[in-house]
Amino acid sequence: MGRNKTALQRQRIGNRDQRRAEAARLYKEGWLVKDIAARLNVTRQTIHADLCELHGKWLRQAAACYSEAKVRVLLELDQIEDEANSAWEQSKEPAVTELTETIDGGEAGTATRTRRTVQYKVGDAKYLHIMLKCIAQRCKILGLYVPVRTARAGDGGRTPPEIRAVFEPMSDEEREAMLGPIEKYRQLMRRAGLSH
Repeated sequence: MGRNKTALQRQRIGNRDQRRAEAARLYKEGWLVKDIAARLNVTRQTIHADLCELHGKWLRQAAACYSEAKVRVLLELDQIEDEANSAWEQSKEPAVTELTETIDGGEAGTATRTRRTVQYKVGDAKYLHIMLKCIAQRCKILGLYVPVRTARAGDGGRTPPEIRAVFEPMSDEEREAMLGPIEKYRQLMRRAGLSH
């Protein structure tokens, strides 16, 4: 009896995963919750729960992708800053020139005279400018220049801090690209009578 129960649970989990995959596909095609439920022969509440679970998963994946992109850009900025710093150090090194001239001394023979000139430099400021730009860009990416906001406009301050931490460093365009589908989902839920 125990084996049959375990096999049945695995089958249900497999069926749930298949149903969620199909519900996600249909949802992305623009189907309404009630139509998805009818197509998959389950209740609207089941589809609603599936889509809520999927949206949470999609948000976590989007946040992970966003974090990975930030890390890649930060590594590139580190490399640019290191190269600019090396160029800055080289631009401060003194320039040494040596001029060797041969002097004909007649019967006394020839002699050589070497004149060495050292020109000290203060460094090329363009490399400092590149380093400062890298630092400023890094601060923007890390969210150090983000204006303090308590919530996304129009949500009445209900956005949890962990969600704000993900979305506040984004530009308005990035935020809209990520939140647009969620707002569409909320509208569909309201139309279907399943909103909270």
